[in-house]
Amino acid sequence: MVKCSICDNEIVREASLCTNCVDFLSTGNREQFMRDELKHIDKYMRDYEMSREEALSTIAHRNQILSFGLAAIGIVIAASLTVSLKDPLNIPKLFCLAVFVYAIPGFTVLLLIMWFGEFERMLRAAFHQVRLELRINELLKFELLSWTTRVIEGEHNLLYTYIATISMFGSIIWGVPVFGIIIVKMSLSAIQLLFPFLCGVLSFLIVLDRHLKLNEKKGKVKKEIIESRKIWARKP
Repeated sequence: MVKCSICDNEIVREASLCTNCVDFLSTGNREQFMRDELKHIDKYMRDYEMSREEALSTIAHRNQILSFGLAAIGIVIAASLTVSLKDPLNIPKLFCLAVFVYAIPGFTVLLLIMWFGEFERMLRAAFHQVRLELRINELLKFELLSWTTRVIEGEHNLLYTYIATISMFGSIIWGVPVFGIIIVKMSLSAIQLLFPFLCGVLSFLIVLDRHLKLNEKKGKVKKEIIESRKIWARKP
């Protein structure tokens, strides 16, 4: 259930306005409504700027998560290898293997959840920007703001960066345990390898779930774009 963007009445269909408001705007009352709404244009623009700042901040946060996360993983791997290769005892090797097989896959899943949370924040801000762009353009009667709307309408925006990042997380979760077993030269049973396998499955399910939900939200925003353009075409 969604609400009309003007009167806040609940509407069933995926649209930005209810039937009464559509009829109201398609009559002679449209011009008076526009004059009243122009008084709020400054508020819309401030809200738009805040949404852009939030979207830009999420990009910085995602880069920080990747940078510090990968640096931490690299330091841990280097330290574990140094300790295990210099000491002939099995205890350091067991510690190194535990780091490779258990610690790093679990830590990588946490990084994936944090990174995806920031990615969701960015899209949420972008969807809000689209709604503000549609409202502002409607008030001004010309297309002043359109960049975010055109990006959301695109089918492959951020696709390659998205796939590359997810693939990197997956390769760390499944590749590092295999690398550790080869370097340490110790065999593990299937039960001992169950944790990294479950981490990989969990990361896949997280990505799939969030991807489907984000695509659903994106589809709703696209419908709002189409509906807004239809209303704009109904000039008295």
